[in-house]
Amino acid sequence: MQILSCLDSIIEGLFRSNSIVMAFRSILLIGGLFLSLSACAQSSPASADHAQLQQSVTELLPARKYSVAIMDGVVMDPRLKTLMVKFQQGIQRHPEVIQELQKAGGQGPLPYDKRLGLTQGEYSELLALMNKREMRSVSTGSADVSVTNEKGIIRFAAQGKLAILNDIWLDLPHNEVHAGSRTLPFIEAVNVTDAQNAFGSAWFGYKWELAEPKDLDISKYDMRDLSNLNASMYKVVVGKIATTGQTLVQIKGMEIKNGVRTVSYEIPLFFQ
Repeated sequence: MQILSCLDSIIEGLFRSNSIVMAFRSILLIGGLFLSLSACAQSSPASADHAQLQQSVTELLPARKYSVAIMDGVVMDPRLKTLMVKFQQGIQRHPEVIQELQKAGGQGPLPYDKRLGLTQGEYSELLALMNKREMRSVSTGSADVSVTNEKGIIRFAAQGKLAILNDIWLDLPHNEVHAGSRTLPFIEAVNVTDAQNAFGSAWFGYKWELAEPKDLDISKYDMRDLSNLNASMYKVVVGKIATTGQTLVQIKGMEIKNGVRTVSYEIPLFFQ
């Protein structure tokens, strides 16, 4: 389940209340139906030697107190926002279209359909703007976070908005991350090779992720009634921003129970 975290973050800021909108956002979040992750950044998985990973993450998060920039704001091209609103309105009227087009189109961008709420020219423009990655992550504030390292167990101590970090810790000897009672296995090393992404910089990092169910079949669900949908996804990324040398820690949690989102957060952090 490689998920559209960039698109979901944008939609998170645009639409918050309508139940159909929430269902639409859930479909995007869990299905990966609209754009591949390459729309957010040109990244590629890389091998990660366990010993090298332990050393790298230890160097990225030495035990001390940090001032952390909370990078959960999003700015985008005004035209992109306009087209995304029209797209969202089309899906509100025809939620079944995502499922139908995904089946017909397979991986990658969906084939055009007028039910998407856009003209064919507007849809091409939307894809072009997404491919240009005309959106940026911006800081909405800062907070103090303390990091400890006890025999390779890295823990965080924070308050307020970032108190959720207190329930997340890295177990480097076993190469896994814990988010509360959940154990996130290591997935891959990530290498983003250019600056055309939400962070405006090349970066590399390591990703741990747990998705349940592992292989979700959207075709089994009625797009107008997701009351029998239950799914969850937790992800932690630790990396380094190339241009500034800052350490990136990105945490994400999502749970849908009986079609209703009960957990929803995604917080990129720059440790400095």
